[in-house]
Amino acid sequence: MPPSKRFNVPYLGFGIGLRPPHYHDLLETSPQVDWLELISENFMLEGGRSLAMLDQFKERYRLIPHGVSLSIGASDPLDWDYLRRLKKLLQSINAPWFSDHLCWSQMGGAHMHNLLPLVYTEDVAAFVADKIRVVQDFMERPFLVENVSSYVEFKDSKMTEWEFLVQVVERADCGILLDINNVYVSARNHEFDPVTYLTHIPPERVIQYHIAGHDDRGIYILDSHDHPVRDDVWALYAKAIPMFGEVSLMLERDEDIPPLPELLAELDDARSIHAQVTHIMPTPPPMLSELQNWMAAAIQSTTPTEGAESRLTASSSLSSTERLDIYLNDYWPRCLESLEDDFPQLAEYWGPERFNEWMTRYLTARPSQSFTLFHLPEGLPVFMGSHYHDSDRDYVLDLIAYEWAQARAYFEAQCPVFDPGQLSEAQQASFPEMGLRLQPHVFLCRVPGQVAYRVVYRYDNSVEEVDIDPLLFLMLTEFEQGRSMEAAISNVTAGLSDDDIARLSENTTGWFQQIVEKQWLVHPFISKGNSNE
Repeated sequence: MPPSKRFNVPYLGFGIGLRPPHYHDLLETSPQVDWLELISENFMLEGGRSLAMLDQFKERYRLIPHGVSLSIGASDPLDWDYLRRLKKLLQSINAPWFSDHLCWSQMGGAHMHNLLPLVYTEDVAAFVADKIRVVQDFMERPFLVENVSSYVEFKDSKMTEWEFLVQVVERADCGILLDINNVYVSARNHEFDPVTYLTHIPPERVIQYHIAGHDDRGIYILDSHDHPVRDDVWALYAKAIPMFGEVSLMLERDEDIPPLPELLAELDDARSIHAQVTHIMPTPPPMLSELQNWMAAAIQSTTPTEGAESRLTASSSLSSTERLDIYLNDYWPRCLESLEDDFPQLAEYWGPERFNEWMTRYLTARPSQSFTLFHLPEGLPVFMGSHYHDSDRDYVLDLIAYEWAQARAYFEAQCPVFDPGQLSEAQQASFPEMGLRLQPHVFLCRVPGQVAYRVVYRYDNSVEEVDIDPLLFLMLTEFEQGRSMEAAISNVTAGLSDDDIARLSENTTGWFQQIVEKQWLVHPFISKGNSNE
């Protein structure tokens, strides 16, 4: 069954951007396009050609506004004149949702007219989420935030882009406009696996896709919207389709805009890929989908569900509700027992009643998203970070992170291991500047209740732990962000005292030998997509 969506909005199919070169053809012909996305700001002026023609397009097409200047991540306060103009537009076209970028584009009232990346920390995520809630409440319809392409990374970031995106949307309870091309562009520029990005995005929040072309400049790629969609981006889209279910797609082209028939031919490529991926799945009868949605909701609910008598037969000994309860009484114990297995120290610390209370709240907000119970807790750290504010918050969050690391170390992949002895002379020469990565099964943790640090990892199919020096923890945090050895040392020493710099210098060689011996690093000259598990 495809994933259900957080918001009750329509699936629109395949659309393009409403751009002036296509105005005439879109109105005078009957092109095969399901909907149009318009740049919000172009229709928020007092007049002009675009605004004058809006009613004509509204009569023929479903219109979805997409903004570029909201600057939701800016330190500046919200621009209420902008918001009132935007709301007027949304109301005039009866938009089921609206979207803008998870970025900032203005500071001190000055607009940069670019989509600038944010620093990825919990404080920033909470700040942006609060602003999103204000905007979404004011607009009275779902707000989708779009992941942007980026070309810089901030040293102050404490998480990956996808972890930041998930924190923001979960805290704000908003939707996602998932730009497939932007995922690919940022993955190339920042050297991460784009599929890893996709697998961490909650499917129920993805309402719309963008797909576009980019400019490959060799040492980096630019999200230029002036080329046809590249094959690698189409391939990534094909991988996204089964992950996210029915998601409305919009093909972007903002520069070197081709004639409408050429653009629609490319839109047909999107339809074709979608059909190829989904052709083995026939359309289910409406009755089947409705019945299964009802029963899934009933099983996952913690309160009595109506409708059992009208949908289920009773037996001579059990009512229809009692028969349904057999499934409900299997689902909740199974999930709670699995979470208790993964978090035994948390369960002991809280006690059964409090543990079950919080895990039930978590499962109600985020039902299982995976085929395996191994992944059941994957949203728990973000959920608890957003909802748990008791006096022991730091201890509980550290404990959750620690026990989840123990669980994940067991099943995460093992990539080719870094072995300095296998480097060629050319590789040895470039190694100091080469970005390093920790193995997927290696996790850095604060020891709960202590000012101490620990590495949890797998070695020879056994989960191991080792307490480490705080300076080594800082070094490993740099490697976790893909920094080179030179960059890691430079970043760590920047905030150290002279004594700590001396201690780091004395221990770096021995620590790096320990890292190599324990096989914590991925081979830096192996493609990130490779693993031997």
